Amino acid sequence: MRYILILILVAKITLAQGGIIWQKLNTELPANGFSWSTPLIMDHKLFWAGQDKAFAALDEITGSIIWIDSVNFPLGTYDSPVGFEGKVFISKGDAWSDPGQNALYALDAETGNIVWQKPGLTIFNRSSKPIHTSHETIFIASTDTLYCLNINDGSVVWKKDGLFSNLLIDNSGTRLFASRRESAMVEVLNPLNGEQFWYLTLPDDENFIHGMAFTSSIIKDYLILAPDWNWNVDTQYVYCIDVQTKEIIWRTDKIGHTGNGASPVIMDLMVFAGTQKSSSDTSQNIVAFNLSDGNIVWEKPVRGSGATNTPYVIALDGKVYYEYNMNNDYFVVCADAATGTEIWKSKPEGSFEWWPISWGSPLLYNNRLFMPTDGGGIYCYDAGQVNGSWLMVSGNVNATNSYSPDLITKVEKDENVIPSEYNLEQNFPNPFNPSTNISFVIPEEGFVKLSIYNSIGERVAVLVNNNLSAGKYIKDFNGEKLSSGIYFYSLEVNSKIITKKMMLLK
Repeated sequence: MRYILILILVAKITLAQGGIIWQKLNTELPANGFSWSTPLIMDHKLFWAGQDKAFAALDEITGSIIWIDSVNFPLGTYDSPVGFEGKVFISKGDAWSDPGQNALYALDAETGNIVWQKPGLTIFNRSSKPIHTSHETIFIASTDTLYCLNINDGSVVWKKDGLFSNLLIDNSGTRLFASRRESAMVEVLNPLNGEQFWYLTLPDDENFIHGMAFTSSIIKDYLILAPDWNWNVDTQYVYCIDVQTKEIIWRTDKIGHTGNGASPVIMDLMVFAGTQKSSSDTSQNIVAFNLSDGNIVWEKPVRGSGATNTPYVIALDGKVYYEYNMNNDYFVVCADAATGTEIWKSKPEGSFEWWPISWGSPLLYNNRLFMPTDGGGIYCYDAGQVNGSWLMVSGNVNATNSYSPDLITKVEKDENVIPSEYNLEQNFPNPFNPSTNISFVIPEEGFVKLSIYNSIGERVAVLVNNNLSAGKYIKDFNGEKLSSGIYFYSLEVNSKIITKKMMLLK
């Protein structure tokens, strides 16, 4: 009898995966729920931009509306909000409406009240990622200028002329990658002053860069560049760049192009992207390919022909999440990342004139999957047990999942500890060969980064780069591919930095 009860319990847990926890249908949301943006989750709130008329804050747990701003967004917005330390940053309007109404807003996350605004700032890029935050600054790619602004008052720290598109900051926060719009060029800038470290122009000059993804290992830092859809180009290439040597590791025309800001994502030495192979008369696929050589591991058709905006995919804890919208049917899918095999799929409730399409990225937080749609509303699904979160915080959706794939293991939480202060404990054992445990304590929820540096200050690994709740955590570090010597490990959370020393002795 005991075994039967256990089997029943497992079955119930399995059936819960993919179930809808809450939903906000299009008729309940501002602008009838039409949106081309990725939501932001911060401080247990979900911030969502209506395409036509308003900007709303929802309770992340229940889906209830906390506040709606329809006064300051008469033209709506196409852009995705980002957040930092209680502020939400969002642009209003778009380049095809009345330019005089366009502006960048900093809003109080609790109330929606305006903290400051930057009038006349036109964000052209719709649902790509033109807004990015890092520490005390925010980076904005407008129609003709890249701005670095102070997040507290909106004052200009530095600016750089040019037609920039997507922005991305690496794990260490020391390099700002900025792709040029309508060109095959990416610049690598110093976030502090805008000075150019280096730039790379791709050999295929009509392969305009649309999506970027970054990850770090102890071997090298990788930058994936994905092309935008271009009517005039028959063959488009995806590139993998070695950031240290500034050289192209590989390029391939077998994957296709991305669109609508649906950047590739990286996990476990694999890259995942929603792509289209050629023109709009072909289906759109979720493609998984090797980070090392670009060879395709698996691919699945998920949308029919006719659309130019490719689907989003996110990857976390050995799984990928995406939407299937073909043959008059619609599902949200969770699949095994290594094989593409479906783990669960779920169809949203509601009656639609057409099946909704996601123009923004899904999000994962507290074992829940949030799926925004254009015209269908927002859905919160039970994702089952997922280690980690995938959040829109700094403007780079997959930054929360960028890590060193050669070194990472799971972060374990000690449920018996009630934290009262921040603490980074001495690693144990120390000296170590090749593995050691690093423990840290945080008394409140925050975005946590745990990094490893060598004796000359070079970052060799990022062990944690995620939003964590209050508690004590234990992280395993494996240095088998590193040489003997002194290393430093640094904890960054909620504007605090704690650093300690350890020794690898082989």
